[in-house]
Amino acid sequence: MVLSVYNVTFKINGILITDKILQKKIPFEFKNYRINCDSINYQPNEFYHIKSKKIEASNTDLNIVSLKIIPEYSRHIFVSRIPKEQNLYTINCRSIKGDKMNWGFKGEDFFFYCNAIALDKVAAVIYKSSEPPDDLSKQHLYYKQLRDMNFDLRIDTLKVRNAMLEYEEQKSFDIGAAKLILNPFKLTATYICRGFKKTALPILK
Repeated sequence: MVLSVYNVTFKINGILITDKILQKKIPFEFKNYRINCDSINYQPNEFYHIKSKKIEASNTDLNIVSLKIIPEYSRHIFVSRIPKEQNLYTINCRSIKGDKMNWGFKGEDFFFYCNAIALDKVAAVIYKSSEPPDDLSKQHLYYKQLRDMNFDLRIDTLKVRNAMLEYEEQKSFDIGAAKLILNPFKLTATYICRGFKKTALPILK
């Protein structure tokens, strides 16, 4: 795991520390903060690099410019390194904006709330080769993964605009890949919630 961050500026105002606050998960309180950086280069595993240009974040807002998730290997090499069928992702997003965020801890439990997240000019390519053996394990949909998160999450509105989604599946490298392309692609989702320690939730639309 490798992380490089360039030209970082971090400002925090209104810091308060008491004996009681020191016992909390975050051992200080603050009024507001702001973080700026010119770029980030992050390698979470052997298969991908995550890169972005300018990032601006405060306790209420987030702005990321030119976020990219880039495969480390070519498709041939990736297929040779995986033991079972697995998707390969290439994602480029011109901007990501989060509006009116609120996060922290309620006792021991982490929470993240956001009024709106907007993704603009997204190009996503999902590639799968049929050459590796089938993965016969149970594959859960993303909604189950959302329900299984162990923290309190609420995003009132998610918007994806000016996007292109492409799925490619290839039986072998001797022939070309079959492609399904959704272009233009747009999405509006409301009430994205994780029901952590809750008995009722609004319906995801």
